[in-house]
Amino acid sequence: IWDDDVVSSTMVMQNVATVMIQKLKRFQEGYQNILKVASCLGASFSTSVITMVVEEILPQTECASITDCDEIASLVASSVGEFEKDGIWESESSEDVCRRRFSHDQIQSAAFELIPLDQRDSFRGSVGNALIKRLDPDSLEDCLFEAVSLQNCDISSMSG
Repeated sequence: IWDDDVVSSTMVMQNVATVMIQKLKRFQEGYQNILKVASCLGASFSTSVITMVVEEILPQTECASITDCDEIASLVASSVGEFEKDGIWESESSEDVCRRRFSHDQIQSAAFELIPLDQRDSFRGSVGNALIKRLDPDSLEDCLFEAVSLQNCDISSMSG
């Protein structure tokens, strides 16, 4: 059964997603890499974890021109302000920890779409590996299932 409202709604959602992806592509390469990492980390994330992951996977990403960890931390810090100003991220504070989250799940999806399709599994695997390698045991315990799930994305792509 043809339903004009459903078809129109679907077309609008696809157009919104396309527009959002184009908006995110206007950011500099380093900011796009931060968005890619954040899109893999789930609904809520800390900028310190994003910094740590970007430091770990940097040689595998396109922004390999940044080699200094201080530069990466500075890039992440400046991106936070830009993303919040543009309504991409929101602050989420709880228990003395300031976390960030995407303002909408469609923005998170658009950020994930920045990762080339043929690299998504390996990218998520790299994020999972970075979490397992670099997080302290207490922090890792809080996100162990997510980290292993991300790590397994790369393993399952190799076997499939």
